[in-house]
Amino acid sequence: MVECRPTSHDSILVAQRIPAWPAASLAGWLTDVLRVAGGIAEELVISPNTVVRHVSNILANTGSANRTEAARYAS
Repeated sequence: MVECRPTSHDSILVAQRIPAWPAASLAGWLTDVLRVAGGIAEELVISPNTVVRHVSNILANTGSANRTEAARYAS
């Protein structure tokens, strides 16, 4: 298990909010990711943008169409 230690930079990034975008301009799963990214970011002490990037990478690397499919790899 990797231990994550927050830095002052991480705290500032987590405190920032993702600006509100029109949901219609995003793919459905991206809207879902953005909704939960803040909570995940706080839990992992990383930026919400980093969460979105990691989810995109996970989907691409697993060939998954959505987060539900990708979650099968974690179990």
